[in-house]
Amino acid sequence: MRDKKYKIGMVSTSNSVFESLERIDVDDTIELEYHCAKNLEMSVPWGVEMEKKGVEVIIGRRATASLLRKKLTIPILSLPVTSLDVLRCIKEATQYGKRIFLPSYMGLIEGIETIEELFGIEIIQQVYYDQDTLLDGLSQARTLNIDAVMGGGMMIRRAQKMGIPAVEIVISDDSISSILEDAKSVAQSKREELENAMHYRYIVDSASDGIISIDDTGYVTTINNVAKKLFGIQSESVEGDLLKNRAAKKKKMLGILKKGSPRVDELERIDNKYYLANYTPIEISSRITGMVTTFRNATHVMKAEKKLRRSYAKGLVAKYSLNDLTYISSVMHSLVTRVNQFAATDSTILISGETGTGKEIIAQSIHRLSPRKRGPFVSINCGALPKNLLESELFGYEEGAFTGSRRGGKPGLFELAHTGTIFLDEIASTPPTVQTRLLRVLQEKEVMRIGGDELFPVDVRVLAAANKPLLAEVRAGRFREDLLYRLDVLKIAIPPLHKRLEDLPILVESLLVRIAREHKKEPVKLMQHHIDALMDYHWPGNVRQLENFIQRLTLLCDDKVEDEDFKSLLEELTTDEEPSEEPPKRESGDTRTQEAKAVPHIPEEFAEIERVLQEAKYSKARAAEMLGISRSTLWRKIRTAQKAGFLL
Repeated sequence: MRDKKYKIGMVSTSNSVFESLERIDVDDTIELEYHCAKNLEMSVPWGVEMEKKGVEVIIGRRATASLLRKKLTIPILSLPVTSLDVLRCIKEATQYGKRIFLPSYMGLIEGIETIEELFGIEIIQQVYYDQDTLLDGLSQARTLNIDAVMGGGMMIRRAQKMGIPAVEIVISDDSISSILEDAKSVAQSKREELENAMHYRYIVDSASDGIISIDDTGYVTTINNVAKKLFGIQSESVEGDLLKNRAAKKKKMLGILKKGSPRVDELERIDNKYYLANYTPIEISSRITGMVTTFRNATHVMKAEKKLRRSYAKGLVAKYSLNDLTYISSVMHSLVTRVNQFAATDSTILISGETGTGKEIIAQSIHRLSPRKRGPFVSINCGALPKNLLESELFGYEEGAFTGSRRGGKPGLFELAHTGTIFLDEIASTPPTVQTRLLRVLQEKEVMRIGGDELFPVDVRVLAAANKPLLAEVRAGRFREDLLYRLDVLKIAIPPLHKRLEDLPILVESLLVRIAREHKKEPVKLMQHHIDALMDYHWPGNVRQLENFIQRLTLLCDDKVEDEDFKSLLEELTTDEEPSEEPPKRESGDTRTQEAKAVPHIPEEFAEIERVLQEAKYSKARAAEMLGISRSTLWRKIRTAQKAGFLL
């Protein structure tokens, strides 16, 4: 837009103006259009036509410019008549006599007495306001025995027809060049103003809120499309008293404007819809000059809040389902049936089970089967975090709530879980302060951040898990009884592995395949007597302990598992359960020296075995062959190294 040529128009009743245009060097950035009108009235149609063609500024002599301003909306500039132009004309007029008639537009020219004394002449002034008064004045001047007439093109032509000598006040070439530069500057400013107005208009209309600004009388200065639709305004105009059909709304706005105090998030009903309205007075130089009002659809606010919470909770999804459970036992079939039944409800569920039984899988499965499956799934181990950190993680905090708090604050997990599910594992580990706040969230369905004073409504289903009897914790005074009954609405008890040993063979088979795939190996093969031995073990760590055992088998054994290897690994399970010996007493001396002594030097034999194992990519058969020893010998050396504290 700024690179386009400036379209400048010129309308005048004087041919001398256009003769001057032919002489001067017009700037290449100006596209000039000019017309010579026979009289003042004829200048208006020409001006209207120019405006339609996109002319940005029109130039005319004083009377012409004044008339065009009344009819057009684009800027109109007046051709400047300098004192030198007038003196030059007077000098020429004195050739015809001493009595000179000088018509002047809208007022008398001051300082004429000095010119009269200087030239020894009499100048008769006549004020005119339009073409009719101009011609009337000329007719009257004829009766005054004037010798000559001074004026513009139309006056000169009419005087000549009446037989009166006439001299045109010719505007100099320099003045016309100067007014063209002024017109160019005005056009540039107008373009910038228009561009800014368009930007402003786009900004206002792109807002999702309805926006109305008024002045101190209630006159609407700005209204966007959303507000027009809201108030049923059909007019394309953005200004005016557009709220005349909304007398109550206008009265309220003027009342708030008079008080000069803003109002924020006022719930209002407009045409059976609810909106949040904000009223902000405009203060300029300590004076209230108007007000800006915004209207936000309450339904859109709730949708935006939901979308915002979803963006915060991005990645908080449930990964496990009931398909991740491997079982054939009747007790597990009953468990899965109960999970499906409970998932369809929205009640709180308390999941109990020993460590490693799969409480997380059950919790995620419930979420994925529930009506909340499209919402976030948030899981937290209450026993894994320090007590002070647990509270801020669950409920969030405001900026400045404590030293080191994040700028802008942080939403808690309950906020992130809005419309979804939160899983509180090891719920028995929560301190009393957290238990009190948890009880309030469950009762009131709202949460307050640490250091804040605002309540956030939350729509969350709570799943809790405990690996020890909560009733015993209540009796011991470590857990609130009222919180227990809030959590213990529905119960799911996961059986330990030793009570569903019929599942163990297919669990082992499934784990062998999965873990081998993760480590990019072929699954190792177990004999039936190996499975029988595993079923004789009581598995205090449940499925998680079994998974760890299968991982050791996969990493340390090749293809078929040798009995000796299996026996050694199985012995580790019982060894790990035995209480460790009392640690040796610390000897006095430099701590750093003790630490240095605590790190044993790796014997060359063990270092060589480690190097060969890495080269053989931990294939025991290949490593034994490279070392020139049997697999059994290699296995014994590895076990010896591990017992000595060297992890090969």
